[in-house]
Amino acid sequence: MKKKILFTKQLISLMLVFMLALSVAVPALAAEGSTDYSITINNKENLPEMVEGQFTAYQVFKGVLNANEPNNRQLADISWGNGVKSADLVSALKNDATLKAQFEGVRDINDNDQAVEVSDVLVKNKDDSFFLQAFAKIVSSNLKSDAGVNSKLNTDKNSVINVSDAGYYLVVENEEKIPGVGSDGQGTGDANKVISSFILDVLGNQSINIKADIPDVTKDIVVDSKAVKGNTFNINDTVNFRLTGLLPKNFDSYKTYSYKFTDTVSKGLTLVYNPDKDETKTSLKATVKNGETETELPSEQYKVTVTKKESGETELGVEFSDLHNLVDTSGEKVTVDSSSNIIINYTAVVNENAVPGVLGNPNKVYLEYSNNPNNSSKGQTTEKIVYVYEFGLALTKLASDTNKPLQGAEFILSKTEGEKTYYAQFKEASKAGENRKLQGWVETSEQATSLATDADGKINVEGIEAGTYTLTESKTPTGYNTMKSVTFTITANIDENGVLKGLSAVLDGDSTNVSISNDGIIDTGIIPITLVNQRASNLPFTGGMGVVAIYILGGVLLAGACVYLIATGRKKKAK
Repeated sequence: MKKKILFTKQLISLMLVFMLALSVAVPALAAEGSTDYSITINNKENLPEMVEGQFTAYQVFKGVLNANEPNNRQLADISWGNGVKSADLVSALKNDATLKAQFEGVRDINDNDQAVEVSDVLVKNKDDSFFLQAFAKIVSSNLKSDAGVNSKLNTDKNSVINVSDAGYYLVVENEEKIPGVGSDGQGTGDANKVISSFILDVLGNQSINIKADIPDVTKDIVVDSKAVKGNTFNINDTVNFRLTGLLPKNFDSYKTYSYKFTDTVSKGLTLVYNPDKDETKTSLKATVKNGETETELPSEQYKVTVTKKESGETELGVEFSDLHNLVDTSGEKVTVDSSSNIIINYTAVVNENAVPGVLGNPNKVYLEYSNNPNNSSKGQTTEKIVYVYEFGLALTKLASDTNKPLQGAEFILSKTEGEKTYYAQFKEASKAGENRKLQGWVETSEQATSLATDADGKINVEGIEAGTYTLTESKTPTGYNTMKSVTFTITANIDENGVLKGLSAVLDGDSTNVSISNDGIIDTGIIPITLVNQRASNLPFTGGMGVVAIYILGGVLLAGACVYLIATGRKKKAK
């Protein structure tokens, strides 16, 4: 969704001071007769469409524009404009804590000479953007409400203000005219709102590009140094999260700039942050990145809050009171400008509350930021989401001769990574019908959990990532043959936004006596596997009738042989 911005009447901030060339010392030539001038305010693609009357211009000073030197943009014969309450304005300037030292020498008599003195102060401070913002803010509080000139839309849908006199103008934006855009891109709301700097301009004709800009934030899961929006994990795996905050192009126009990440960790993950009890349990690290250089910030430079919500989620807040005043771990000032990135790295561990399937375990972040150089108001970005996924197995053991469930068969689950094989340990289910959750992986089969089928021939386990696995029958029911080991591969198709688009499980090798169903598994995240035990062959056994028959036959043959020998001996004697 394209990001949009609201402008409000906090009197727009966009400080166009590049033409503060007020002049009283150099004579200027006035154009003959009445001349019309215009200010054109050009919109940006990522801002709401402009409307009629969105901007109003108020004349602060009037004078004569030097028509012979249009590039110098100088005013001569300066006097107070018709858009300000000049006496009240001077009083406010002389009493303002920030500006009074600059304006204390201005006369109290409200005349043209007083206007010239005020303009002289502006000329002396023309390179100080914070001074000019402060001046514009005070002017905005001392305007004649009925003396402004409203903008109209031109054919390009940009705002144009036409005035009849050259002068020095303050342009403000009218909140009631602005189309509302909330955090979801619909309706009204303050989320994603930014205010620009007061527009101060010397006329002639001028075309102005909106300089207001918003920061942005991204959230990534870092896997093998690669940033992704979604990935699969085992229960008890550590997940590395990275938040990257961007700054607005007009960052330097803010005297102070507050910045806060608000991150939500799903109930299926446990945040690794508990510095009060054990510093080794703190994974959070904040850095400023300029180009390829990343500078770590000491924990004193930001405030961390951790809140457990009723939903089971954990809210993590990381707040910087002023990005203009950061120091590194050695106490050196850190450079922060509009091109800098503010980065937060932290970890969380997948726990037993993780949800299998397409819903996954979403983890969110949004950014609160200063949105008005003229005051302390704040805006908020839309949420960015990444996803953690895990899956499970639903094994069913059947007898080949009856096609009925077989109780008492046992299996061990293993996986091979490189040249090493690891074996799964599972916790006992806390109640009937509950999946057994993965506890971890061990290096020998003797340490592994031998999973036994229940009266329904079922084994239900959960908490594994995508990958290749092997099921080995470790105990076979009496009267049945032990199955060959079964190897299968789980594949998750996750798009660039982190959304699970497909899930499949495929047997590797011989599929005799094994079947896998992929119907609906993306929704549940549980993969059904049916395993069939063949009945053992009905061969003779020790002490059975077959052996007795052999004994009898042997005895008969022996007896016959004896009779033959005796008979033969008698015949020889008779001879």
